[in-house]
Amino acid sequence: MLRPGLLLVIACLLPGCSRERPHESTPTDSASSRTNAPEPPAEPSNNDVPTTAPPATARVTPPGTPNAPDTSDAPDTPDEPDEPDEPHEPDEPDEPDEPDEIEVEPHFKAFEADLDGDGRPESISWTCDEARVTLRVDKATWKAELGFADLIGCGITPVDLDPDRPGVALWLNADEHEEAGEDRNFVLRYRRKRIKALWTDERYVSFRTDGSWQGEKDECDAAKRVYRNTVTTWRINKGKVTHTDAVRSTPIPPDESCDDDEFEP
Repeated sequence: MLRPGLLLVIACLLPGCSRERPHESTPTDSASSRTNAPEPPAEPSNNDVPTTAPPATARVTPPGTPNAPDTSDAPDTPDEPDEPDEPHEPDEPDEPDEPDEIEVEPHFKAFEADLDGDGRPESISWTCDEARVTLRVDKATWKAELGFADLIGCGITPVDLDPDRPGVALWLNADEHEEAGEDRNFVLRYRRKRIKALWTDERYVSFRTDGSWQGEKDECDAAKRVYRNTVTTWRINKGKVTHTDAVRSTPIPPDESCDDDEFEP
C-alpha cells in the first residue's frame, strides 16, 4: 500500500501537473477583485445614438439584359431647339383720317367779309330770281343764268378754301324746289377788284377743314342693273379746281328695278 505522499509525487510527475499549490482565496482577495473589476459600459443616451444613413438602393439589372452604361457622369443631353417664330406680317398702314366737316351758316342778307385778305372787309350783296342771280362785291359785279321754275332762295357763305393763304371765297347756293329741279352751287373768289367763278355744280356740297368740299350723286343704271353712288371731292390746287371721284356700285336684286320708288342699295 502506497502512502499519500508518494501518490502526490507520482501525480505531479504526470503532464499538466503544477508543482505550485493552489491559491486559496481570502476575503481580502475577493474585495480586491471586486475593486479592480472593469465597470460595465454606461447606457447610451438618445443624444449619443449614432445616426446611420439609409442603405443605398442597389441597381438591379434583370437577367439576360446587357448592363446599362453608367450615365451618372455623362454630359446633359442638349435641349431640342425651339421652333422658329412665324414671320411677322407688317401691319397694314392706317387710313388717313378724314378731315372734319365745317358747319356753315349761309347769309340771306348783305354782310361784310375780308375776301382778298388785305385786312379790310368788303361789302357783299346779291339778288336772285328764277331767271338769274347777281352778286356785288364793293363795286364789282358778277351774274349767272339760273332758269329755275320754282326758286326757294339764294344764300351766300364765306368759306376758306386755302388755309395757307389769307382771305376767303364765297359759296353761293341757289335753292330750287326739289320737285322742280336741281339746285345750283357756285364757288367764287374776289381778287384784284374782280369776281371770278371757280366752280359750279348741281350737287349740294359740304366743306371741310382742309379746304376741300364734297358732293354726292346717285344714279341707277338699268342697262347694267347696278346702283351707283359717286362721292366727288374738289379742292384748289395751284389756283385751279381739281377733283377725285369715289364710286360705289351695288347690284340691283332680280325682283327690283330702277323704276321702283322704294329701291335702296
